[in-house]
Amino acid sequence: MERSVSRWFEPATSVVFVVTSAVTALSLFVPSVLAALERTPAAGAGEPWRLVTALFVERGGAAEIALNLVTLAVVGTLAERAWGSRAWLVFYLFGGVVGEIAGLAWKPVGAGSSVAMLGLAGGCATLLLRRRTSPLLVLLGALLLAAGAVLTYLRNLHGPPLLAEALAACFLRERLPPARSPSERA
Repeated sequence: MERSVSRWFEPATSVVFVVTSAVTALSLFVPSVLAALERTPAAGAGEPWRLVTALFVERGGAAEIALNLVTLAVVGTLAERAWGSRAWLVFYLFGGVVGEIAGLAWKPVGAGSSVAMLGLAGGCATLLLRRRTSPLLVLLGALLLAAGAVLTYLRNLHGPPLLAEALAACFLRERLPPARSPSERA
């Protein structure tokens, strides 16, 4: 059975993946790109765009960059299939900015999409707990929220976006569309 490209890739996830990959590749050859986009204390002192631009460039070694991009593709696709492209983009940016703000307090210099992805994971945790489709998925949702609490306690900037987005998904549960079936995505 042949699958169409549209069934494998979701539009918002694909665009963010391509942009993040391209900007990251450019930053490897032109280091000033990373310096111009990453989160720094300047974000709180007149350069607030850094809270968003830091989400579109990865830093670190090849393994960390690859892991973040693969996770973006997987978690992003699952979340976008659950919420749709517009809600996905709002949640991606909301979780990312929450993580970048936590980063200013706990790790002032950095960049990467991982905080936004953990935010998406927090929203997915709420969906798993709300829908209760299987005990294993409910357990996964609960474990994600517990991980968010532990990460926040440890002052890891990945915890706050996970918890903030889980709460946002709770408050917006009536506005979030139900999960789309595979036939509706075709």
